[in-house]
Amino acid sequence: MDMLKVDSSNIEAIGWEDEVLEVKFKKGGLYRYTGVPKLLWNAFKGSESKGKFFHRKIRPMQHKFKYEKVKEKKK
Repeated sequence: MDMLKVDSSNIEAIGWEDEVLEVKFKKGGLYRYTGVPKLLWNAFKGSESKGKFFHRKIRPMQHKFKYEKVKEKKK
């Protein structure tokens, strides 16, 4: 999945493909959320504050989206 670097104090990068959203946090941790619709991805990608959007629109929906912490590949 291609990840977009974002300008955020909390989030390093985001990516989406086939209803799977990945969020990489600056303090560590890559999380994968499944079942995320493209409309929500487009709103997240276009939001002025990625951190606020995540905490207001995605995190509260964790009961709807299956999510997991993903082991990051070493470079």
